[in-house]
Amino acid sequence: MSALASFRDPDARLSIEGGRVIRTVRPGAVERFARTLADPFIQSLLASGKLVGTRLAESETGTAVGADAGAVEYEHDLIPFVTYPNEWSPAMLASAAEFVLSLNLDLLEHGYALKDATPANILFDATTPVLVDVPSIVPRQTGTYIWTAQDQFERTFLLPLIANVEAGIPISWSLQDPVRGIDHETLARVLGAGSWLKPSLLRSVVVPAMLTRRMSESPHRAPKPMARDGQAKFVLQRSLEASLKKVRKLARAIEKRSGSMWQEYTRTRSHYADADVADKHAFVAQVLERVTPRWVLDVGANTGEFSRAAASVARVVALDSDEAAANRIFFESGRDRSGVLPMVGDIARPTPGYGWHNEETAAFLERAKGRFDLVLLLAVIHHLRATSGIPMERILDLARELTSDHVLIEHVPLSDPMFQRLSRGRDELFADAEKPAFEAELERRFVIGLVRPLANGRTLYLAARR
Repeated sequence: MSALASFRDPDARLSIEGGRVIRTVRPGAVERFARTLADPFIQSLLASGKLVGTRLAESETGTAVGADAGAVEYEHDLIPFVTYPNEWSPAMLASAAEFVLSLNLDLLEHGYALKDATPANILFDATTPVLVDVPSIVPRQTGTYIWTAQDQFERTFLLPLIANVEAGIPISWSLQDPVRGIDHETLARVLGAGSWLKPSLLRSVVVPAMLTRRMSESPHRAPKPMARDGQAKFVLQRSLEASLKKVRKLARAIEKRSGSMWQEYTRTRSHYADADVADKHAFVAQVLERVTPRWVLDVGANTGEFSRAAASVARVVALDSDEAAANRIFFESGRDRSGVLPMVGDIARPTPGYGWHNEETAAFLERAKGRFDLVLLLAVIHHLRATSGIPMERILDLARELTSDHVLIEHVPLSDPMFQRLSRGRDELFADAEKPAFEAELERRFVIGLVRPLANGRTLYLAARR
């Protein structure tokens, strides 16, 4: 099945089929793109991993959508697992923003610029941002002193970060459309009159919103190039550096910020004694040694302690609905280079396909189905059962879809303090979560291998897919 991944760029389009990523450069951009790609500086960016691996396609593939005569096909390397901007934590968006600005400053020194500045052009390889839209690198026009993508950068990077830091607005809301983002006027209304009292918000949000309203009432004219290119380059460089300073300040605020109960989960879980935690870690280690997975999905990863354990033997995607928890995974994975890719999402309401015809991005379940040889469902199914109201049979159906091999699942009895807090005295509604009923449903879909009861009444199961 072919998935249309990109068709809006007038210079190139992208298609994915049979595990290959094909970039079709249209005739009018063929010569320019080939010349850019051959530049030793661009080659150094490719070699460093800042740009996705790009090379001429070895043969005619027939995969390009509506290929034109005279177009040239290139093939890109596959990023191990794709996450989209509305699935990123604030720390991930800040990292991507800093990467884009730093890259653009480097490009400026070598006569290039980014013509687009959307997080949709960035993918994460674990915690490392990679520019995947290589054709967005174009020669800078002599005398230009304004980054043509500055407004898009602010709407899709800077303003969503400000909205998150100042008002707690989730990145998933601001970046429902990662090409348009959130505009200055909308954010000014959201932040209200208080934004007039804070100089940084006055400069970054309020004044641009006023200027936008004023400019919308008159025709837009492109600024004339400066006569002296050195002066123009200096002005552009200073503008990019000012944006970089703002982003780094927001990144520091995100790292310092706390307040989510899940961010401190590992320190405050009163329903786990130290011995239970140690026993659970020992069982997870035993499972990893026995299964030796290549890919692991940790659903409800919290702060990622078991994600990092799995990362010692496998590539890991750590999914949690809490932004602060995903932030912490991102920071710690970056520091210890464990290779865990965090992702913000609710498995009870997984990310759908977005964009034109809902086909510009792939739904999470489409990306994840059968991709993982081990799926961790630790301390999560009681949340799905009691909070989201998902029947146990449907939870286990999804677990079977996600794994190609094994699942490690934690059963939480109705008597557990956390289950009691979630069920609010409605135990009769959750009879299918009782241990005998749960085991019966599990055995219909899996072969139970290892079982480890914990002293707190919870039980861990390693089960292989039937």
